[in-house]
Amino acid sequence: MTPEAQRIAIAEAVGFKRIGMIEGSPNLMGDLPPCRGWIEIPDYLNDLNAMHSVEETLSEKQEVFYLIRLAEVMKENHTIGWKLERTYHATAAQRADAFLRTIGKYT
Repeated sequence: MTPEAQRIAIAEAVGFKRIGMIEGSPNLMGDLPPCRGWIEIPDYLNDLNAMHSVEETLSEKQEVFYLIRLAEVMKENHTIGWKLERTYHATAAQRADAFLRTIGKYT
């Protein structure tokens, strides 16, 4: 899954209604109600603060699966401290990957 596709999938999952390109710019844009204009979609793969906001959208049940997926992603990437209790070391990209796997949008 490309980084751009990941950003779009996460944005849609958290409520962005329209996703598009502005004048061919590689920056994805969209509107998130109640905004009526276009705003930039966060750089989820590089911004831990953005991913923390995304994590807050998970239900309690999803949080359990998310932590398991996050540990698996960290192990796949050979990250030191991949164990479940060490997932706080995960990068924004690893969190994005685990989030998409948790909600069934990772392809």
